[in-house]
This record gives sequence, C-alpha cells and structure tokens, in this order.
Amino acid sequence: MKTTLTLIALFCGLIMTAQTVTDFDGNVYETITIQDQVWLKQNLKSLHYTDGTEIPGVCAYNNNDSLASVLGELYTWDAVMKGSQLEEVQGVCPSGFHVPSSAEWEILEYSLGGPSVAGGKLKSVNMWNAPNCGADNSSGFSALPSGEFDTYQSGAFQFLNAYASFWTSTFAGGQFAVERYLSYENCESTTNNWYKDMKYAVRCIKDDQAGIAENNPFDDYKIFAGEKEGSIVVIIPQNASPEVTVSVYDLAGRQVYTDILPQSGTHIIQCPHSGLYLIDLTRKTERKGQKLQTR
Repeated sequence: MKTTLTLIALFCGLIMTAQTVTDFDGNVYETITIQDQVWLKQNLKSLHYTDGTEIPGVCAYNNNDSLASVLGELYTWDAVMKGSQLEEVQGVCPSGFHVPSSAEWEILEYSLGGPSVAGGKLKSVNMWNAPNCGADNSSGFSALPSGEFDTYQSGAFQFLNAYASFWTSTFAGGQFAVERYLSYENCESTTNNWYKDMKYAVRCIKDDQAGIAENNPFDDYKIFAGEKEGSIVVIIPQNASPEVTVSVYDLAGRQVYTDILPQSGTHIIQCPHSGLYLIDLTRKTERKGQKLQTR
C-alpha cells in the first residue's frame, strides 16, 4: 500500500491535502473527509489482502470486471473480516484503513443530519434508478447502486442500480452481521442484521492515528443534534471506559437531564424543546463540556 499526498497552495496561503491510497492489486482510491472521519471515496476493488493472499469468494456483479472497475467487488462478511469477529479490524482494507463498525457508520449518519436524511447526502446523483430519493451527494461520499449477490434466497446477483449494501465490522451473533444499505426509493441510510454469506460492497475508513490525548479523554465521544426536535445523540466508542455521567443544561443553567451511561453505543437524550444546550461529560476527575444547538 502506498499513500500519495498532493499539496496545492491556494492564493490565501492555505494548504489543502488530497490523498490517494493504493491497495495490493494496484487499485487507486481517493479519500473524502466528512467531519473528522476519512473514508475511501470508492468501493473496495481488492482481490488480495495486504499480505498478498487471495480474498476468498470475491466477485464482481454478474462476474463482469468492467462493472467492478466502477462499482467495486462484492464480499462475504467473513472474507471482509479475514476471519476475525473484532470490530474495526483491517480485514480487506489497505494498510492504515479498517472495516468501519456500525458505530462509525452512525457517526457518519448523524454528522449528515441523521439516518433519515443521510442516504440522500451519501448517494451519487448518477446510476441510481428514479426517483433516487434525496440524492445530492452533498457529503462527497458518492455511493453508487452496486447491488449484491444473494446467497440466502435467490442465489443470484440482484438490485443493480437500485440498492447499495455495505458490510460493517460489527458482528450480530450466529450467522448475522450488521449491514448498512441505501435505496433509490427512500432518503435513509438503513441498518439491518443479515446473513454473513451475502456478498456486499465495502467502504474502508482511516485508522485514528492520533488516538486520545491525555488531556482530552473524551475526544472519541461524538455528540450531535438528533433527528427529533430537542434531541441529542451521544455516541460512546467501543473501547471507552464505562459509567460516564452525562448532564445537560439549558441557557439559564437549569439541569434538564442527567444520567450515567454504562456502556458504549448510541444514546438518545430528549430535551424539553429545541434550543442551545450545554452537555457535560464527567468520569471520575475527567470532564468535558460542549455546546450544542438542537433542531
């Protein structure tokens, strides 16, 4: 894997960085930064892991390599994970990137306004069947309708130009893992637990190189305005220490919510009405405050 940085100096003196990533097979991918996440801008096309071993069961839609050059390859979950069940493993991804967890997809969705509208902001305006609900690709993610191979029911390729299904690295137990999918029919980014033998597309996300700074213990915690009026979304990372106290105050200093969130995952806090709130995170001697305007 090679990483190439192209530096462009702007007239105002700012430097912008465009990054490309090359996999073992020589496929070159652009990256897109959305909030503080860095994603590959195209679906994965790899036929080999970074150690040179072949990825089992990988296929192009209709076994058509010309489609794979645009839409990427399709993979089973076990192949994507290279046999692991641990979230955020490298798996099929190039070095420095990993298979995104369901929580990382949630962070992406809420940074775009929530799951009910994120699909439209993630979808390309091209190749999708009409009506391609909400599609404006305002995120730059450029999701294409890559379809899938259904090993569970039809035993066939299906849904080209209609759906895009992506594996996450989150195991759902037994034969199931968590997928994200986008549809031409609605504006949502939808989650589902489905059979690991299904063959879906993969988008890789960059590893967190910085980690959590000592004096910023909550840097990996994500706080967004929820989809409902007055709601707040707190996403606690998988490896976080438990039992964080979350308190919410209005502009008058009144506490409108407080609770101990005992585990990682997504937590929805409902405030009395829309407005500006102060969210206070505390754990032992550690503390972080953040202002947030709810919808």
